[in-house]
Amino acid sequence: MKVIDQSFEIDHFEPEEDIRRITRAARICYKSGDLATHEERCKFVSRLKKRNPDNPHMSPFEHSSLSVIFITNRGVSHELVRHRMMSPNQESSRYCCYERDRFGKEVIFIRDSAIPEGFMLEEWLSECENVERNYFNRLKLGCSTDTARNALTNDVKTELIITANYREWRHILKLRCSKEAHYQMREAMIPVLKHLKKELPCIFDDIPYWNGNEVVYD
Repeated sequence: MKVIDQSFEIDHFEPEEDIRRITRAARICYKSGDLATHEERCKFVSRLKKRNPDNPHMSPFEHSSLSVIFITNRGVSHELVRHRMMSPNQESSRYCCYERDRFGKEVIFIRDSAIPEGFMLEEWLSECENVERNYFNRLKLGCSTDTARNALTNDVKTELIITANYREWRHILKLRCSKEAHYQMREAMIPVLKHLKKELPCIFDDIPYWNGNEVVYD
């Protein structure tokens, strides 16, 4: 048994080309003049968000895409794949047999930050060990991975890749970084938002997140 933290990796990300595509799409609407530099295009894209607070011009943001790989738990993944306007692919517990060498012959769990050190953590680790034991026992008794996986819980690690356009990513991040989001969802998504705020502020700098105490925009 192994316990790891959530993580993410940007798989496909071309900021300058994406900004160029968004700018070109918007300029087709307005028939505006050419923008020579990346900085000029970024300023233009930022103005699209502020054009009308009640009705910003967001359709040009759909002419772009970003792919992110997440290492998270099954509970978080179940929520993420409910977004309609994106393309997910996920590690299959039907076809991945965790008793094999390439999986280290162990079940991996995602650390639960809400469980404090001490007795509660020991109990949680014991529960995870029981889950792994029950899973391997089913395989030993001749069950297929289809049946054995029913012993697994939402704490079990999974990997998935999500591809969506920037308009949809803005929607996902607004929803999943908010105070109302599950705490493990925020732990998965806020690092992605912070990364995108740094790399593409003209698209993501206005999206807030809940830091546990207040709503922040940094």
